[in-house]
Amino acid sequence: MTQVTDSSAPPFEPTVLTIGDEFTKSSLLDVSYSSTLQSELKKTTSVDWDVQNFGNSEDGAVSKLDNHTFWFTAQYNKSILITDVEYVVMMFGHNDAKQNNWNEETFKSDYIDLCKDYKDVASQKVFIVIPPPMYKDEKNGIRQFLVNDHIPKILPKVAEACGAVLINAFDRMGSNGLSRQDLFCDNTLCDWVHPNKAGQVLLAKTISRKISAEYFIVKKQADKAAALESEQDQ
Repeated sequence: MTQVTDSSAPPFEPTVLTIGDEFTKSSLLDVSYSSTLQSELKKTTSVDWDVQNFGNSEDGAVSKLDNHTFWFTAQYNKSILITDVEYVVMMFGHNDAKQNNWNEETFKSDYIDLCKDYKDVASQKVFIVIPPPMYKDEKNGIRQFLVNDHIPKILPKVAEACGAVLINAFDRMGSNGLSRQDLFCDNTLCDWVHPNKAGQVLLAKTISRKISAEYFIVKKQADKAAALESEQDQ
């Protein structure tokens, strides 16, 4: 891997690990935000990137006591040992948001622990994504009120506690107003929970801009970083 002259800056081909549940794995589509992220990062930085997907569609809960916890998966065990990683993107929440096993304090504390683990992996930044809103409730599964009302309030505290950078995909993809139905139902996918192909692309663009802004800060190109940050608010 070729290194830049400034030893404090990431290499010319930074590595990003995407960690999470089905929203990261995206087994329901032939595209994921993770697979799109590589090309989006290249567009914004003119640098080649290595993006590796460690999503788990079945065992994607943060809580260590959940029957489908991420903590004991092959994805966790492999990703936590990877070296030469600059950035880690984490997105969890939906698999924990089940009324029969929801515990806010456990979710928060276990997410902080997981984040701290990946802080030891990433040489630059860890990002925590507030996941997209749910557009329809699953009465016997994932609960809409937990995803839309509770998790967006908890994750800023998690990010602050572990020193991660927050990415707000929740607001970008419709927030509580559920204003972006086009991102959750079309001919590519329509379950009102997982983003369709267009939703995955927007998710990748949202995350790419935040990573790229941090990259430009390290590269001492503050003007480009500020421009990308301003796009997040549009």
